[in-house]
Formats: sequence, structure tokens, C-alpha cells
Amino acid sequence: MSNELLKVEDLRIGFQSGGARTEAVRGVSFSLRPGERLGLVGESGSGKTLSAKAVMGLIGGRPGERVSGSVRWDGEEWCGKPETAWRKLRGKEMAMVFQDPMTSLNPLMRVGDQIAEVPRLHEGMGKKAARRRAVEALAATGIEPAAERAREYPHQFSGGMRQRAVLAMAMICRPRLLIADEPTTALDVTIQAKLLALMRDLCIREQTALLFISHDLHVVRDVCERVAVMRHGEIVETGATADIFDHPQHPYTRALLAATPRIELEKNG
Repeated sequence: MSNELLKVEDLRIGFQSGGARTEAVRGVSFSLRPGERLGLVGESGSGKTLSAKAVMGLIGGRPGERVSGSVRWDGEEWCGKPETAWRKLRGKEMAMVFQDPMTSLNPLMRVGDQIAEVPRLHEGMGKKAARRRAVEALAATGIEPAAERAREYPHQFSGGMRQRAVLAMAMICRPRLLIADEPTTALDVTIQAKLLALMRDLCIREQTALLFISHDLHVVRDVCERVAVMRHGEIVETGATADIFDHPQHPYTRALLAATPRIELEKNG
């Protein structure tokens, strides 16, 4: 398609230690259009996070890591580009929300200052303007009073608030692609539903493409338009979300559907 924002083809990720070599991702292919929401689903160790990190250019630079295939961003090949090029893309054009928000937040810095660093780095924004933008970003995720909360430290936030702060940090420069890696795993079901609804609505409003990674098909049902199911480093089934739920073709997909209870998202309006 001519309007594809991201196109991944035959992605392979391997690791070598001594004489042993392991291929953790084998021939993964998928694409995303602007504003589209794709769920990448599978059990732990299936290669979901590795695939996402390769999309962000976070795999392949260390000894023993091998990445091959194609990662095309806006029609341009990025697989094999140097780290200096990736740094200009990450944070501004694409951003990632990780499973544990404390790994993304500096415990010694105020939350607002950490969020404000992103537009200062990628947009050259002044300190005061970036601070205002950070407060607005926190407010957009439902954290109130945002100006007061921005002056607090991560340990003063609950788990759900920390994850919202990380989402605000990821979305502050209005990236064209957001990757969310198991962002609700450590949260209770009520907070999960609220955060998923928030993420979905932010992506719809900003027309941001979303790659949502989870081990739970039910969690992505009301967030994503399409689903790709991964097992043992390969995509075994992909399709529209409704088709995957109503007519799953692969036995592994059927097993995932049967494995977890339903989580209902809050509907706005």
C-alpha cells in the first residue's frame, strides 16, 4: 500500500554466544497505516518485544545480536541504519511505552521535568514552554491537578499514574507511531480498562498508529482493529480483530481466546 507508515518484512533476530546460535524471531512480517491499531499477541518468549525493539532500532547493536530483513519507515529502509540516525526518529516520530513504568522514570527527577525533556530535545523548545506542554500532556491522560502533580516525584505516583505519566511522555511530541509493550500487566483490572480506553482514544484523536503488545487477546479486542498472533518467533495468524475472535483458524489462537477472562473497556460518552 502506498500509505503504509511502517512495513516489516521477513524480520529475523538471532543471538550468538560462543558456538551456540539461537533465532528468536523468524520471518515476521506486518504493516501499519497512519492511525491504524495493530495488536501483537502471544505468550511470553514468543518474540513480541524483540520484534518491537527491532522496529525501534534497539536490537542489533551489541555483540552477538543479529537482525536481518526489512524495516521500512515512510517508505525508507531503516534496518541497518546507525544509532545516530535512530536517535532522531525515536521519541519524535515513534515512541514506546514499556511494561514497567519505573524503568522509564528517573526516581530523582520530578515527573514534569522528565516529560518536558522530550520536546526540549526533539523540538528545541524552551524550558518554560516545555514545562507547559508537559502539564498539558499529563492533563490529557487524566492526571489532575496536572500542574501540582508535575512537581512530584515518581514514588509519589500510584502504579496507574506512573503508567499514565509514561504515556504522556511518549505522546508529548505527537509521534506517528506508538508502541505499547504490555502496558497494563501490573495494574488491577479497573485501572487496566481505563488506561486502555485512554490509549485508544488518544491514538484516534491524534491519528497515531499503535502497535499494542500483549499476551492476552481479550485485552486488545476493543483497542485494536487488527491482530497478529505470534508463537515461537513466528506470526501464525493475522486478520481483522472481529475475524480473529469470531473465526480463529489456528489452534494456538483458539487456546489464547479460551485462556483469559473478558475485560470490558469504559466507553466514553
